Amino acid sequence: MKVLITPGYAKQLLAKNSKNRNINKAHVNFLANEITSGAFKYNGESIILSENGELLDGQHRLAAIIKSGISVYAELVEGVADNAMATINTGKKRMARDVLTINGFKNTSRLSSLIINVYKMNNKSLIMRGAGFNAYYKTKPLANHSILEIAQSSDYEKYLGSYKKTLGVTLSVLDLVNYVFRHISNNLTDDFMKKFFEGAMLESGDPVLALRNALIKLQDVNHKIEQYTFITLFFKAFEYYFLDKKITRLTGYSNKHGIPYPKQYPNYVDGV
Repeated sequence: MKVLITPGYAKQLLAKNSKNRNINKAHVNFLANEITSGAFKYNGESIILSENGELLDGQHRLAAIIKSGISVYAELVEGVADNAMATINTGKKRMARDVLTINGFKNTSRLSSLIINVYKMNNKSLIMRGAGFNAYYKTKPLANHSILEIAQSSDYEKYLGSYKKTLGVTLSVLDLVNYVFRHISNNLTDDFMKKFFEGAMLESGDPVLALRNALIKLQDVNHKIEQYTFITLFFKAFEYYFLDKKITRLTGYSNKHGIPYPKQYPNYVDGV
């Protein structure tokens, strides 16, 4: 049954919460922001009450309604067996790539990764503390529906090159640097990436050779190399390439502030 859940009603329902796991405050804040911004949509997900009136599912949505102070429509299901809780939410969480696939997009793992990483980069959130490349610190995560809206309104797919993982560099990194470089110069990007992948006829002082040598050296390191190290090396090499400057040695970036993006990038960010 579709009902309007007011903040007051949400408090009444949440008071019946005795069997759920602890509330994740970060998730509540995220949902509350979605509600406040108008991005939260009725999608048929249910708030579930047991036959004894206990809240079985929906605690985070209810807490977000209370926090936002805004009423939201939701399905309310009552009378579910008390022992059914163990079967709730046991399915695989729908990922951004799943939403994109349903809506007809191709290469959805790479596409969703690129959209998220560009969003973080443009909002100064590609920073390194702890979790590094995949951490959000200054901006809220993108919800699946937001990723879909971005994919539908912007031609991100054209930045997914037909290349393979090379010298330990993942496709997510290659897609991101390709995106950044092409916002600076398509012709230079074509030359730079062609030379990088072919690795032939590179002269001493060529930034591409310095990049490849740095990446080859990293292959001998016996611990995990964080993705921001690869990104930084690419960004540094491309800036030298853009300025037609020679360099024989590139080093990574090991401080705790952020990634220095090429100054020529339209949304230039000097280490966060």
